Amino acid sequence: MSNSEVKKRVHGVERLRLPELPDLAGDADVTATQIGPKSSGNEVTVKAQLPLQQEGDDAQDDTCPWQQCCPGWEGPVHCITDWKEAERRYDARFPLVDMNEQRRLKNVMTCLRERGPYRKLMTVPRDWRRKFRALNEEFPNFSEVVEYLEVMCALSVHRDKVFRFDPILLNGQPGCGKTYFAERLAGLIGSGSNVIRMETAQSNAVLAGSADFWSNTKPGQTFTLLVEKDWANPCMILDEIEKCTSRDFDPTMALLSLLEPGTARKFTDLSYPWLTLDASTILWICTSNDADLLPLPVLDRCRRFEIGPLLDFEARVLIQRLFDQEIAELMPGTNAPKLSTAVVEQLVGLSPRRVKRVVREAVGRALYDGRRRVLPRDVVVDIVEDDAQRPKIGFI
Repeated sequence: MSNSEVKKRVHGVERLRLPELPDLAGDADVTATQIGPKSSGNEVTVKAQLPLQQEGDDAQDDTCPWQQCCPGWEGPVHCITDWKEAERRYDARFPLVDMNEQRRLKNVMTCLRERGPYRKLMTVPRDWRRKFRALNEEFPNFSEVVEYLEVMCALSVHRDKVFRFDPILLNGQPGCGKTYFAERLAGLIGSGSNVIRMETAQSNAVLAGSADFWSNTKPGQTFTLLVEKDWANPCMILDEIEKCTSRDFDPTMALLSLLEPGTARKFTDLSYPWLTLDASTILWICTSNDADLLPLPVLDRCRRFEIGPLLDFEARVLIQRLFDQEIAELMPGTNAPKLSTAVVEQLVGLSPRRVKRVVREAVGRALYDGRRRVLPRDVVVDIVEDDAQRPKIGFI
């Protein structure tokens, strides 16, 4: 069978969708077949080496029938799976399962064939020093973390320019801004992110999927990020990771292989155990309120940072910034009220979450009265406990 016939047969398979994988096939109209387009600027292109065809009558066509490149991307790419091995295991497993499982397997293979085995790798931008300086100014109590990230960026610039850093663990009291910082960092990197609230995680399924013998099996978030999305180095944010370690099925145990690059290169989701993925380029950011509750193997795989509270003058700057964010969401042309100094002093002792909630209501009260300034009487604080004994303000 010729290569064109192989492509026609592969892509002629009707795309089937299942409820557990609604976006699996993606929306991209992929037409290119060249691997690794030419790079421009400071980007480095990673090209895959295709096997050479044998000469003679018995020569076999080893050209990959899957789509090969990321449309419009001129940077480096990363191969997340071996297409030959995936096809071989798929062909061996398909006749052994029932019709529902065959539909599920066909759904995944249709997606992989159309999207290809390659995903984009986000590179360090030329102005990375300026961006991290701005991040440090915005999060002064995260200066140690920002310094570490700058060091890792400098290392990447002198290697292949791809965003890489060891798994990060941000440990600190509630309200010091760990989750907010993690989300802003993911936005700065720009390769997409997924936030998992680990306090609600009940098993390893959230990261590594559920066993394929269950009728309602579905893949975990790691599989979804690599197969459904466009990037090979997205940010995976695990919020309050220590909250799930006391349960019978500890979700953090799935991290032992994912946080180790050597084993992450051979990651398999429990719902698709026949498909091996390379998850070694995922960027992991974890947060915790008490890191001592985490298993030692997990701590050993993370770069740990202790995050402290802000000083009073830093808290005042944060309050003004949160107020500016509320004003920025108003419709253009609105006579936005200003924030008085007295209101700022009222809010200094509150947690960031409460500050954001109180400021939103105060702005609404000022707009309702048609005033150009938020006054102390607009601030309604529900006393939950003695705020004087609470830690000083941090980030959301």
